[in-house]
Amino acid sequence: MNDVAETTISIISERLDRVDGALRRLREGSYRQCSECGAALASEALSENPLEDRCELHPRT
Repeated sequence: MNDVAETTISIISERLDRVDGALRRLREGSYRQCSECGAALASEALSENPLEDRCELHPRT
C-alpha cells in the first residue's frame, strides 16, 4: 500500500472512532461533557464540530 492510501485510511479510521465515541456518549448521556474533566462543552464548539469531546482547557493535540 502506498503512503497516500495509508494516510487516508488512518484519517478515516480516526474519524470513525470519533463518530463511535460521540454515539457512545449520546447513549450514556455524557455527550455535552468534556471527556477529560466533565465540564460542559460550549454549544458553539459542538455546532462547529459535533464530534468534539474536550473543552477548551483540554484541546486535542
